[in-house]
Amino acid sequence: MKLFLRLRPIKMQILLAALIAVGLQLDKAEGKDRVRLEASSDCHCDKSKNSNSNLPNSRSIVEKAAETDPHKPLSYAAQLQSFFKVGERAALIKVHGLWRRRTVCWRSVWETLKAAHLVKGNLSQAGAKDAYKDLKKFGFHDVMKTSPQACLQPGVIRVYGPARPGSIPRHAKRTKGDTYGHIEIVGTDGRFHHFTSSSTPMNSRSHFGPQRRPLIQCLIKGKG
Repeated sequence: MKLFLRLRPIKMQILLAALIAVGLQLDKAEGKDRVRLEASSDCHCDKSKNSNSNLPNSRSIVEKAAETDPHKPLSYAAQLQSFFKVGERAALIKVHGLWRRRTVCWRSVWETLKAAHLVKGNLSQAGAKDAYKDLKKFGFHDVMKTSPQACLQPGVIRVYGPARPGSIPRHAKRTKGDTYGHIEIVGTDGRFHHFTSSSTPMNSRSHFGPQRRPLIQCLIKGKG
């Protein structure tokens, strides 16, 4: 302390200036650190906001859950499954004491729907290709264009048109379906039901195919 008091005035001024300079540098360093902390906190907030924006909101979750599952049976599919035998019996006819099965797919499908209380009365259209004219009266509508994946959904009614020109091989015998089309119902058992049942849809069979049996409609009742 005594040494400090003995210093000349000019040395005192130099010492004070040095102390002031050191103090300013310390303040500047603290200011930078403060700015870095604030910037880092702002960055953290922005990241949290961005991460939250990527999370699905409740609306998107609901919309995703509301998407139609093409493999999920329609609400009345199980009811139809229990009445396919009714449709098959409608195709039987007794000839000379023997039961024969007629290729009447449209009548068989209609009787199945009728037994399941999805339609009532008698059909008015002679051909399967015109089935929609009868079925639309009972709330059936076509989903083939809007939801083509639903054409294999259990409970869906698949309607086929008549054979297209040139699709029938020369050696093949012409059938009623080549003129009137075909109709079948997708069962919960994975089979395709009409006057009988098949393991594959009509348009995927080697002797018919998509040209001889073109799929034209996939019908469901209401919203399924």
